[in-house]
Amino acid sequence: MLIKKLLEQLPLSPAAIPPKKVEYTAGAAVHELPRCGEVLAVDVYSSKGELLYRFFSDGHSYITQAVQAFRDFNPGWTERNPAGGGTWGSPDDIAASAESLAAVDKVLKNVRNWGSDLNKAGSRAYGMDLVVVDTGKYKDMIASRMRKKLDEKGRWTVYAGCDMEYAEQVTAEHKVNVRKGGRTVPQWVQKHSHGANHYLDCEVYALAAADILNVRFLHLDEEAAGEPVSEPAPAPGEEWIKSHENWI
Repeated sequence: MLIKKLLEQLPLSPAAIPPKKVEYTAGAAVHELPRCGEVLAVDVYSSKGELLYRFFSDGHSYITQAVQAFRDFNPGWTERNPAGGGTWGSPDDIAASAESLAAVDKVLKNVRNWGSDLNKAGSRAYGMDLVVVDTGKYKDMIASRMRKKLDEKGRWTVYAGCDMEYAEQVTAEHKVNVRKGGRTVPQWVQKHSHGANHYLDCEVYALAAADILNVRFLHLDEEAAGEPVSEPAPAPGEEWIKSHENWI
């Protein structure tokens, strides 16, 4: 259970020190609250250190508190998830500390997606999950990773046999300002009418599928397992000493 009055009392988690060219940072922590139980609080900031919104979850449900206008979110409480079909409210290409990611992993590791009325016994769609994907978020992520240099972590790379058709389709859209609901908002649109963008759609849904399967947390499992420690190579003469330990 998530109780707004109690959630508002939770302290803010500090933002991570952002590396270059990262638009958002976040801090996260797990709190024990009366009547709520174990609650994850994720605080998302702009690169300038301004708090944008807070995301709360008990692993079964979630709620978002927008502190200021963010994308198409207005200040206040909402049951919308800034991550779209993902399991937590992480915007594009976010920077967070290992401790914050571990806090997220602790509460949401086993959440595949936020359930709907589809996957319920008695429903004709039993066994199916409805996932609402924020395609704009994933297009932002793809574009930001394309801008990274070859030596930067998280860069976008393609296979050696990439052809021109793929390259043209995956870059067939650009982000421009459009008027919507009486205000100007950024939106991804095709560069040319009726242009093919099928490969871009494929990449967007591949990223969404990776988020649903919590691929971003795989490195935490690898770190927890630990890497085997290899013995250093013996120094010159060390083997002789070992074989003549009683020479003195």
